[in-house]
Amino acid sequence: MGIGAKARWDAGADGLVPSWRTGSIANHLATAASSVPTQVAIKFDGREITYAELDEMANRAANGILATGSRPGDVVALRAHNAPETLAVFYGLARAGITILPINPRLTREEVIWQMADVEATKLIDDDGLGDLRSIEVIAGAGSTPCDVDVDRDAYLTVRFTSGTTGRPKAVAMTHDSTAYMFEALALELSLQPSDVTLVTAPIAHAAIAMAASTIVTRGTIVLEKGFDPALVWRTCDQHGVTFVFMVPTMFALSLDKPGDGSSIRTLLSMASIFTPTLMGRVKARFPNARLLDAYAGTELGTATLLRYDDHPKKSASVGRPAFGCRVRILDGAGTELPRGEIGTIYVQGRPLAAAFVGSQSPEPGTTRDGFLTVGDLGYMDTDGFLFLVDRRTDLIVTGGFNVYPSEVENVLQSHEGVETVAVIGLPDDTWGSIVTAVVQGTAPQEELEALCRERLANYKAPRRFEYVDALPVNPSGKVLKRELRDRYHST
Repeated sequence: MGIGAKARWDAGADGLVPSWRTGSIANHLATAASSVPTQVAIKFDGREITYAELDEMANRAANGILATGSRPGDVVALRAHNAPETLAVFYGLARAGITILPINPRLTREEVIWQMADVEATKLIDDDGLGDLRSIEVIAGAGSTPCDVDVDRDAYLTVRFTSGTTGRPKAVAMTHDSTAYMFEALALELSLQPSDVTLVTAPIAHAAIAMAASTIVTRGTIVLEKGFDPALVWRTCDQHGVTFVFMVPTMFALSLDKPGDGSSIRTLLSMASIFTPTLMGRVKARFPNARLLDAYAGTELGTATLLRYDDHPKKSASVGRPAFGCRVRILDGAGTELPRGEIGTIYVQGRPLAAAFVGSQSPEPGTTRDGFLTVGDLGYMDTDGFLFLVDRRTDLIVTGGFNVYPSEVENVLQSHEGVETVAVIGLPDDTWGSIVTAVVQGTAPQEELEALCRERLANYKAPRRFEYVDALPVNPSGKVLKRELRDRYHST
């Protein structure tokens, strides 16, 4: 069995009644289907799917994946676009005790193969036909009776890839219990109700799964879009009476001047990159009657802090106070907690945190201290307990809500024989937050480097800007001074 080996397989036990313990997302959907079976769970592309129908699809997905020979504890990769079947398969894999490896559809084949190999994934469900099965094929033909699997709440539900600022991406595992708690806590923080209608345009394989799942916790309705279209987002809200919208700052920046009233919107949530006070002010001006929240979150952390709507505008430059069930500390390099107002490394503790690092890549030293975990960000807390970000890590680039790790891009560029050395940095951009910029020492033509990146990297990781230099600035030990490069090209 794979990394999720804490799950128990009970096939062949006559008369076994499945039990989804408290602390399982499978229980969220099952109880919603039991209490509000005819409530519309998902609206998608002209279709309406009730909670009873979604629950049945999830059962079919669970039985379907088990029929292929997968067993609880196996890792199965899910590379799928936004669709009701994707959500059903996600819940179905959870019910079957399968550990899910969500794959961003924008990753290249090479990146997908590496991630699957690193965590020993046994199958790939891919709606583009590149894997072993499509979502609809997993569901089709399988029985709708709940599968005979009792899933341990401490088993791994998901394994996702993140990274430090150096080396390969790293895989982190989340348990059934911590994931269920994260969705429940988010629903509580957002004050979601059964009457709420949630717009989901971001990939379910990314942070948007939390928004969809939190809506299921409270038995609301999900308006699921195939993707984000800035020209249509507010019109879609008007058409379906959307009350809750989650978008990363770049999505807000791209859509604010687009048509649509948006008067039904009650709550707006931003996360994934820094929400500048200027952009925040524009959003509030556009939707003065909506509650605006900003979150500090991460793959390893879940939702760590929230700037709640009643904290505006006095703390608009902050990412808020710790979210429900979380604690935040600011530590120096020796692990000593710093006084309020002093800048240090942000550490978080709480049930939504990742359970373990798995796969071949180890976390950087100092990632955990006394039960607290950091993703390397710097910040400080003021006397009122509000967290302020100083840097989203020294070198990490956040563009359009996606993390780009410079070393991964540098490794690709460095493989060109015309590149002597290269440094990848992020430069400020009003629309994308940051744009990926490659500073190249060498003679490799830009068009060849662009083609290389298209072949080996997801498009959001590929540099949008190239600069050529005779020599990169380095310190006495030979380390490239990236801050100096950022300062040099900031205003050019």
